Amino acid sequence: METLKEIYEADVKAGRAGEYVNAADRDLEDGVVKDAWNTLGRKIKADAEEVFGRSDWLPVRRDMLNDALGYRSSSLTDPWGKTSRWSEGTREAMRGTLEVMMGEKAYQRLARFEGGAQDLISYAKTTIVVRSLVVALDNIFSNGLHLMLRGIDPVNGFKGMRSKFVEITQYVENQEKIIRMKADLASGDGQGVAAQRLRARIWSLEDANAKMSIKPLIDAGEFNTISESLTEEDLAVRGGASL
Repeated sequence: METLKEIYEADVKAGRAGEYVNAADRDLEDGVVKDAWNTLGRKIKADAEEVFGRSDWLPVRRDMLNDALGYRSSSLTDPWGKTSRWSEGTREAMRGTLEVMMGEKAYQRLARFEGGAQDLISYAKTTIVVRSLVVALDNIFSNGLHLMLRGIDPVNGFKGMRSKFVEITQYVENQEKIIRMKADLASGDGQGVAAQRLRARIWSLEDANAKMSIKPLIDAGEFNTISESLTEEDLAVRGGASL
């Protein structure tokens, strides 16, 4: 939110206020943006109110809407709904065409088909995850055996793996932040205080990544090897919870 505010204030000073949309406007005509705002969690809305000082104000530049609010995938049932940028005339024409092709129950049939396709994709994803876990567990046991053969006892080996897991999750977090900030930097003119702050944050995160003990392994192309098998306990460590 702080970054959005910094970009907004810099753009207002540059005379680009007309490029912004108030995503929190209850009377917004853009159904897609309105739906995105309605689906945001309470914490995000509370953060927006705290940062911008108003409960009904979240200015987002039009070319950054997908980055700030997320991208909404189209649905086969969009012609019957209002969460779309299609005009009413277009939706009516599509409804008529689909009902001629599929009958009066076109909406129900399309909804069932789409739900079935989503369930199938979800099943495939679950299968992939399960297989990934099996492979990951095999790798853990193999790594543990390798360390024992090197004279490292299981307790110290486990502690060492856990510390590397913590580092790799922090590295991933930092990389995600760097990518987002570079995108914000590229979307502007690269000038002003906001751009300087973004560059400073990027440099700080890159410097933190370079000081990690896993950096030589990452440089050697071993990222996948050291990032495998992140369990729920590992994610808890990443979030600061104690085990």
